Amino acid sequence: MKKPLLIVFCTVSCLLVNAQRTETDSTVVQKDSIEAIQKPPLIDFESGIFLELGISIAPTMESYSHVSTFGGGISYKVIFGGFLVEEFQGGLYSTLVFPNRFHLQYKHGRAFFGVRAMNKRFVEIDMRISYGLGDMVWVRESNNENFIRSEYAIVQPELTILFTPVNWVKAYASLGYKYVSNLDLANVTDEDFSGLTFGIGIRCGIYRQ
Repeated sequence: MKKPLLIVFCTVSCLLVNAQRTETDSTVVQKDSIEAIQKPPLIDFESGIFLELGISIAPTMESYSHVSTFGGGISYKVIFGGFLVEEFQGGLYSTLVFPNRFHLQYKHGRAFFGVRAMNKRFVEIDMRISYGLGDMVWVRESNNENFIRSEYAIVQPELTILFTPVNWVKAYASLGYKYVSNLDLANVTDEDFSGLTFGIGIRCGIYRQ
């Protein structure tokens, strides 16, 4: 009588131990699955290529004038880089050689490198610094002749806030400081074109997380 009871007891004990082990393993797998689902990615920034078109309000002698901006770049996670071309074609006049009238033009290209401080669904904050070289010229009004010219260098740090109405279009507003050096031209100095800058525009691109 004792032997059959011992066999039944051992059988039931084994079944209970196996059931408990299976339940524990299932709980661990379920817990790991939940943690895998809930764990956020290490870096949640998108990567892609983009083109940028905008207008910058920049210092020009004793006032501010608008400057057209065009460029493009590549972004990878938290870093990005690219180029910009800015051009100013009018609004400043001088009589360098009487009675001739001249207007000022300049154009420069900048390479930039930046980091993305924040990237949410609809808002992004970027910080970048750029360096470039340009050419400034006084143009004679009577015959559109380039009278005198000078090359210059430019350094410009910027903070940019971008808004994303749709996935591939971003509207931006920027605040920066432009520092111009090595300018050697009649009636203008480096300080005339150095100072705070403000910009607005759009950035179109193809992005992936």
